[in-house]
Amino acid sequence: MKFLILIRTGMIITLSFINIIFSISSFANVVIVISDLDDTIKKSNVMNTREMVIRHLWGNVEPFDKLIAIYQNIKTYYEKKGDDVRFFYLSLSPSMLNVSDWLLENDVPDASKEGTIRQRSIKEMFENKCNFKIRALKEFIQETISNLTSVDSLDVDIRDRNVDGCLGSESDKKERSKIKVLFFGDNAEYDQEAYKSVVSDVELDLKNKKVETEIFIRKVDAKKPEMLGINYFTSEMDLLNNKILKDVIDGKLKEAIIKDFEDGVLIPEYIPH
Repeated sequence: MKFLILIRTGMIITLSFINIIFSISSFANVVIVISDLDDTIKKSNVMNTREMVIRHLWGNVEPFDKLIAIYQNIKTYYEKKGDDVRFFYLSLSPSMLNVSDWLLENDVPDASKEGTIRQRSIKEMFENKCNFKIRALKEFIQETISNLTSVDSLDVDIRDRNVDGCLGSESDKKERSKIKVLFFGDNAEYDQEAYKSVVSDVELDLKNKKVETEIFIRKVDAKKPEMLGINYFTSEMDLLNNKILKDVIDGKLKEAIIKDFEDGVLIPEYIPH
C-alpha cells in the first residue's frame, strides 16, 4: 500500500504505509516498563532454593501487590498524558513453567499481550544467567527503539516539515517523541548488573538516542554492594518520595502502602529490614 506526500517545493516522495504509521506514533512519548518477576513482583525467595521450590510447587507464591499497583499507576498516569505505555517482563524461570497465569491472576499490566513475557528456553537454561538477561534485554530494546525511531531514517525534508509543508520550528522539534525506560528488579540475582550493562551498552547507545532510563532495585540481599546510578528500595514505602514516581503514585495507593508498612506486612520476613 503506497501513499504520495506532496511537499510545497513540488517534491513528491513515496512512503510505505508502515513508515507513515511509525512517523505518526513516534510523535507520542513512550514509556517502557521492564520488570523482573521473582523477588521483584513475586515473593519467591530465590536465595533459599528449597523454600522457593516449595512455594512454586504448592502454587502459593504471593505477589508484591503494592509494586504491581505502582505499575498500574504508571500505566494510568502516562496514558492520561497521551503517552504510549508498554510493559516487558523478563524472567530467569524456564519457559515450561507458565508464569502468564500468575501474572493475569494478580492483575499485572499487559500480561495478556503477546510478546510481553520472556522466559528461558530449555537451551537457554545452560547459558550464564546474567548473560541471558543482558542478551534478552538488548534484543527487546533494540527492536523496540528501532521501530519507535524508524522515522529518523526518512528524508530530513519530511521530518523537518509540518503538515502544510513548512519547516518546523525549534519548539516543534523539542516536542517530538521522548522515550523513557523504567527498569525494575532486585539484587538477589543479576538484575542490577544486567540493567547497568544495558544502559551503558555502546552498541545500544541509549544516551545519544535521547532515551531516558531509571533503574529501581529491591534490596533482597543486604550484603550485596550497591551500584551507582540505581534507585534502591527495601519496600514500596521507599518509592513514595522518589523523584520519578512520587507524582505517579496516587493518593489512595500511598495510603495503602503506608498502612501496610505500619501494620508490618509490607516487607516479607525473608527480606532484611
